[in-house]
Amino acid sequence: MFLMFLPGMFILRPPTTEEVCSQEDILSGDSFESVELLPRSKPPGPDYSLRDMLRTPKFYVLYLIIMTLSLTLLTTTELYKFIGIEAINDDKFLNLVGAAGSIANAFGRITWGLILDRIGTRATYTIAFFIQGPLTI
Repeated sequence: MFLMFLPGMFILRPPTTEEVCSQEDILSGDSFESVELLPRSKPPGPDYSLRDMLRTPKFYVLYLIIMTLSLTLLTTTELYKFIGIEAINDDKFLNLVGAAGSIANAFGRITWGLILDRIGTRATYTIAFFIQGPLTI
């Protein structure tokens, strides 16, 4: 497991002062290569500590929403083969279904992330519940 993280330890590092350009360079348009290396400013809004976060009711509501959505996905991915084996005797086909489901899950995560960025958290989770609810019954 540690061997998987070893290359990242050598690749990821904070930028040096030579790699970071000044704000005047960015505004003048002379240095487009190092624009991504500049630290981003913090977004406006409250900054909670861990203790403050655990005291807010919004944290627990969001936790329950994400847990509920995740449990249906985890249950489906764990039980598809047991349910499918009763109706389909072809193990290769069931493995193909599982692989296709994993690929669809990966693309679905990217798609839902893009939707969440565009329309916001509340609307995205509302849509996800209304789509996932009938599919799990």
